[in-house]
Amino acid sequence: MSSTPSHHPVVDHVLAFLRHLSTSEKPQFGLRGADLSILAAVSGGRDSVALLHALAQASGELGFRLAAVHINHQLRAAGEHRREAQLVRAACGALGVPFLYRELSDGAVPAVASQARCGPEAAARRLRYRELAAAAVESGAAFVATGHHAGDQLETCLQRFLRGSGLRGLAGIPARGRLPFAEGSTVGLEVIRPLLSVTPELLDEFIAELGVEYAEDESNYSLRYTRNRIRRELLPLLADLQPGFRSAVSAAAGRYGELAGFVRSEAEARCPWDSGTPQSVGSGAVLSCDAAAFYSLPPPLRRESILSAYERLVPGGEELPYRFLEPLVRAGASPKKDGTVLRGHGIRIRLRRRRLFCVHDVVLTAKKGYVFVVLKDTCVPIGAAGLLRICATAEGCRPDASRGEVLIDRAAVHEPLLVRTRRHGDRILTRCGARKVKNICSEWGLDEEQKALVPILEDREGVLAVIGAPFGRPAVLSARAENPNAPTSSSAEVFQITFDGV
Repeated sequence: MSSTPSHHPVVDHVLAFLRHLSTSEKPQFGLRGADLSILAAVSGGRDSVALLHALAQASGELGFRLAAVHINHQLRAAGEHRREAQLVRAACGALGVPFLYRELSDGAVPAVASQARCGPEAAARRLRYRELAAAAVESGAAFVATGHHAGDQLETCLQRFLRGSGLRGLAGIPARGRLPFAEGSTVGLEVIRPLLSVTPELLDEFIAELGVEYAEDESNYSLRYTRNRIRRELLPLLADLQPGFRSAVSAAAGRYGELAGFVRSEAEARCPWDSGTPQSVGSGAVLSCDAAAFYSLPPPLRRESILSAYERLVPGGEELPYRFLEPLVRAGASPKKDGTVLRGHGIRIRLRRRRLFCVHDVVLTAKKGYVFVVLKDTCVPIGAAGLLRICATAEGCRPDASRGEVLIDRAAVHEPLLVRTRRHGDRILTRCGARKVKNICSEWGLDEEQKALVPILEDREGVLAVIGAPFGRPAVLSARAENPNAPTSSSAEVFQITFDGV
């Protein structure tokens, strides 16, 4: 007679979560034993270390492959980063779990925070998920697991309520969903949170039983951050006023999630967007729906209809602000003239011949135009002009000028490398001396719309390249770039840049 192995309750929670995945209604994402790999995001803190150990025990019973990744955000002293990385590496070695290490370029987080007009935490989160996606592809993982727990869920629900979030926000952190900020070939990845029903107290008990070391992040004690003030000041007050509020908020989040799901299904049934799910970001996919059907929807369903189209075009992208959607959500009848009815935050909705067409547009993160930071591999559509691909490679390659390919020696780049629209006064150092980008665009015969889309590559030292190939013109490069006519790059590592016109 076999007996059921005894586990700590934290491991039982994780096993139950993973077994639920195996019986999911989406078998393509179901648990497939040895055919599946899970990548655990491990910072070295209590929550992620507990996640690593719980998954390691679960993998022994369920048979899936497990790997772990540690990301250095370059936000604290080098000694702290080294200690955290060594701690995670040692834990993985003791458990026999493959260890991956990824490091953001120095200054990447402040650069993203400045360009996207967000705080360092939000910028770090965006970069972290992009690195997690790249690490998942490297390790062959289908899921990325994070250590979010019940305490995080509670704080998130309260924070979003105070910000005036809608149904989706009040539903809190999903236990499972598409990986945020995943791009290109990584859009099929999912993030899972096996500890979401586990309380902080239970995690403390689990860690104490394991007797393992973990890192303490001093920023968790700083009251400069709203989440920390909620945790250390608001939650104790609420516990005194309403002792059962934790379970009540958790139950309410579940109900909000159910209601949000109903609103989504109702919007999709009454106003479906045609053409199927795009295969990848930047594929040129277009979604369309009947304009009369859309404008007949009440405001809540209109909002959900737009969000549904956006999530299909930009899987894992940032949530669209309600204020941005309001002009179209509250509009009256369908406009009589064709034209753009909504544009920004990466999408454009246009009315044409009594249908609404939604496309993935230029990612607008600045006042005017677009700005994004190049990490290692980047693939972003630039309006209707084409698809810009930037790939770091260590192999010699031959640039194809007909495809708009250029090579830039990475050793000559003072990162972070940015891609942005043209600004007043931009100059580039060519082999014939410094020239105004404005004059170069005029010589190419570009119209005003094309000039607004021409990609400019720059680093800390200034403009590196002006990419004109998608408009039928050669690219103009600075002296720090590889010769575009050279047969092979001799650099140890280069940025290969391709702009495919559409």
